[in-house]
Amino acid sequence: MGFFVLAPNSQLEEGIFAKEVNKDSIREKVQVRVREYQEPSMDEWFQVRFLPVLEKAKVGCISWEEIIEYIGSVDVPFGEEMTEFYARCLRFNGSPKGGN
Repeated sequence: MGFFVLAPNSQLEEGIFAKEVNKDSIREKVQVRVREYQEPSMDEWFQVRFLPVLEKAKVGCISWEEIIEYIGSVDVPFGEEMTEFYARCLRFNGSPKGGN
C-alpha cells in the first residue's frame, strides 16, 4: 500500500511537496476531515482502520521522468512515445517550476 505524488522532477527538486507528502501531514489532514463528520463511527474508523494502514504504507514522490525512464527500459517504443508526449505536455502547459 502506498501514497505517491507524481510530479515533474523540477518541482520535486524544489521541495514543493515535501511538507505535504509525509505520514504526519497525511495523518493530520485525514484526522481533521474525520472530525468534520462529527460521527463516532468515523473516529473509530480513523483509529482502527486508517492509522494501521498509514503506519505500513509507503509515502513519497516519484518524478514523471523516473516513470518514463522505467517505461523506456522495459518497452522502448512506448518509452519513446511517452518521452515525446511528456515533452509536448511541458511545452504546451508551460514550465512546471513553481507549480505552474
